[in-house]
Amino acid sequence: MTRAAKYLIIGGGLAAASAVEQLIEADPSAKGATTIVTAENTPPYHRPPLSKGYFLGKESQDDILIKPQSFYDENGIDVWYSRRARLIDPAAHVCELELNKSIKFEKALIATGSSVFRFPGPGRGLEGLHYLRTVLDSDRLKKAAEELNEVVIVGGSFIGMELASGFSQKQIKTTVISRSEQVWEKLNNPAVSDFFRSYFESNGVRFLLGDEPEGFRGAGRVNMVHTKNGQKLSTDAVVIAIGVRPNVQLAEESRLEVNNGIVVDEHLQTSKPDIFAAGDVANFYDPIFQRRRRTEHWDNAEKQGQTAGRNLAGAGETFNAVSMFFSDIYDLTWELWGDPSEADQVIQRVTPSRESICSVYVKDDRVSCVFLMGEAAKESDTAQELVRERLSITGKYDILRDGKRPLSDLR
Repeated sequence: MTRAAKYLIIGGGLAAASAVEQLIEADPSAKGATTIVTAENTPPYHRPPLSKGYFLGKESQDDILIKPQSFYDENGIDVWYSRRARLIDPAAHVCELELNKSIKFEKALIATGSSVFRFPGPGRGLEGLHYLRTVLDSDRLKKAAEELNEVVIVGGSFIGMELASGFSQKQIKTTVISRSEQVWEKLNNPAVSDFFRSYFESNGVRFLLGDEPEGFRGAGRVNMVHTKNGQKLSTDAVVIAIGVRPNVQLAEESRLEVNNGIVVDEHLQTSKPDIFAAGDVANFYDPIFQRRRRTEHWDNAEKQGQTAGRNLAGAGETFNAVSMFFSDIYDLTWELWGDPSEADQVIQRVTPSRESICSVYVKDDRVSCVFLMGEAAKESDTAQELVRERLSITGKYDILRDGKRPLSDLR
């Protein structure tokens, strides 16, 4: 059976939902002529709460929905739940789904997101191993947490650290194992990483850094973690948070260009006409840093989805947002503007503390990234613009190092 839609959105995450919102605003004819195909069985929802507020029971499933089901119903958006797209024929403008169904479209957006890396070693099939990607995963973790005395988390980046905060707030003995020598290593900021490690330790979290699991042990259910450095940790459960990979299978089967994600141009259009991609799955050109990137974060998914939605309607916009990351742990919220990966120096404008952190990353005497927390976050707008401009700080290092002066004085 073949259905027809003017616009086809493949994926049920933030990028997809953001695209639909902008699409129906830019092209009113999209109402009643747009279909979303999602592998999940719920309307698109925000994922950050899955390791934070939702996991802690502070938010309900309705609270984390991007839009309620009524939004899609009232705007004539046909949502096909628990469905997967198998193949797109770009020339025929037809997308084949599972169960011998297909949809003919005029324009399509692929926003299939990413999937977690699975632990490949011994004990990977034991009960009590958890991953976090979907609301169902978070539900299982919440239920399991009711019975846990101790938990081991594998991975010291976003999900791992946020869950460590959550478990310790539930008074569960928590150990984080990470092959990195620092927590949040991707921040490329040892002083800030050390601050957060100490802050977590003051809340009872234990770290094993520079180590990783060799395997898991247990009689049907995990009760022991053996590490490559010879540590043996008893545990009631293990959460594995070692990163994600982009869901590019559909793009590969459809012969779109794929290279660390689906390759898109400045308009988020793929190598085939009338097919766009956005979110975790998109490998895009960043005009600010003048190189290709693929970004796995809420802010990127929202902004790329919005641009893609308008471009489906013919806007022809260039995606040029300043990349932004954030995280919430305990009573702290931090944000990072730009790209920290290639900085040749990081200037701490103030000594990192729970009251304030302001780190400015510099590459070739130009601002490439700014990390803010607490009092310093009041300068978010300025930080974003300094990164966008890649502001030269030649001759301005004294100003930069003086935390009593505002960032705007660098201009």
